[in-house]
Amino acid sequence: MDPTTAALEKEHEAITKVKYVDKIHIGNYEIDAWYFSPFPEDYGKQPKLWLCEYCLKYMKYEKSYRFHLGQCQWRQPPGKEIYRKSNISVYEVDGKDHKVSWVTKVLHGGQGRLVRALASAGQCSLSSKERPALG
Repeated sequence: MDPTTAALEKEHEAITKVKYVDKIHIGNYEIDAWYFSPFPEDYGKQPKLWLCEYCLKYMKYEKSYRFHLGQCQWRQPPGKEIYRKSNISVYEVDGKDHKVSWVTKVLHGGQGRLVRALASAGQCSLSSKERPALG
């Protein structure tokens, strides 16, 4: 590995060791964040982020979130439904089509649950030792 690449890898590793967002609120759920997520700096240092379960817009404050819920026209997440079992669906969202890179698990009644935020637009695998593939 050349010195420039090694330096960039070391810098990336140092940045991603720190988890800034502790919790994510989406729908009626509050989820503990396990890993670093590359939110913009002013969002990434909030103890909790609020996400619209339909359009996946993220907000820093509950007040902004509540206002947004009254204005949002979406009634399902963006993207393509790639899995359905009973009342649960999994949607795949392509970052080139939508300005989000999330995979969500949604109950058809409208209550959303976050499966995971992809760490980067280039990350393709949804499985790891800690989080096995959806089945």
